[in-house]
Amino acid sequence: MKIDYRKACSTDVSIVYGFIKAIAQFECEPESVQTNEELITAQLRAEHSPFCDIVFVNDHPAGMAVCYFSYSTWTGKRRIHLEDLYTNPKYRRLGQAKGLIRRLCAIAQDTGCARMVWNVLFWNQPAIQLYEYIGAKPLSEWLGYRMSIDEIEAFLTD
Repeated sequence: MKIDYRKACSTDVSIVYGFIKAIAQFECEPESVQTNEELITAQLRAEHSPFCDIVFVNDHPAGMAVCYFSYSTWTGKRRIHLEDLYTNPKYRRLGQAKGLIRRLCAIAQDTGCARMVWNVLFWNQPAIQLYEYIGAKPLSEWLGYRMSIDEIEAFLTD
């Protein structure tokens, strides 16, 4: 079995979009995907763009990791925020998710990052097991919050 990793490029946009839709399906929210191939292309070309690695198994797209750099005021250094990690169920348990994380860890080390952060749904036990296996620690003292654009607009007009 041949497993290859590489940075996504503009010709991979349909692959990335397909994985995004697959993640939404897995998380039981397929109707929540608002992006499209045009937006993904623009983001991958933007000055402060996210970056995406894709893994291929026997030349078939098998998974991806989408990340961006953020900043930690406490460490005074950048960190990598892992936005999405996905592997196609057909190719799971071959080590490619661990390989994608290893690539991100190397980027974090090479670029002087203090840490890497991400979120995981509390019910996604296979992912949690992988993260704990590689040495990641859950943040029990932090709660995640977010505001949709509708909530932002309502707040701004309040």
